[in-house]
This record gives sequence, C-alpha cells and structure tokens, in this order.
Amino acid sequence: MGAGILECDVTFTKDGKLVCRHDECDLHTTTNIVATPLNSQCTVPWTGPVPANPAPRCCASDLTLAQFKSLKGKMDASVPVRRRQKLPRGTLDWRTNLYISRGR
Repeated sequence: MGAGILECDVTFTKDGKLVCRHDECDLHTTTNIVATPLNSQCTVPWTGPVPANPAPRCCASDLTLAQFKSLKGKMDASVPVRRRQKLPRGTLDWRTNLYISRGR
C-alpha cells in the first residue's frame, strides 16, 4: 500500500503474552470491555458516568490473551472532558460505529 515502515507498539497480557496495542490501558475506550463481564477485571471498572464515579481504566495486563482476543475493537471513545464520555455505549455521536463488528 506504499508504506515504507510499519510500527507496532507492544504490551503484555496477564499471562505474559505480547499483543500489539498503542496504549496498554485504553481498552475501556477502544473495545467493548465495559459492556462485557470482563469489565469487573479492569484496574478501575466502569461503574457509571464521570465525575460521579471514577474514570474507568482497563489494561491489557488485566486480561489473559484468550480474554483479550474475545473483545471487539471500536472507534476510540476518549474525549478530553471525561464527563462527556458515553461509556458503555462507547462512541460519541459524531464518530462512527460502522466498523465495530469487524474490529479485533
């Protein structure tokens, strides 16, 4: 496709396996984890909207590789003003969920 180089950030899972991730602890904004039972394994699980509740923090190292592979990727739902996050629905209205069923 014309790329001269590919870069892959690497982090680890709970069972010591390596996975390509830009950020170790962004699963709550880039996957469906908060809408699954795996939310309870997050470093800081989703418990409701910020600021009334703590901001969630879900890391690759909170999960085994098999659990990590069960997640579905989605458009990043992170926004600078955390109280505007619409977790667990995930993405903001102006972002797309068009590819949510295909991300892995």
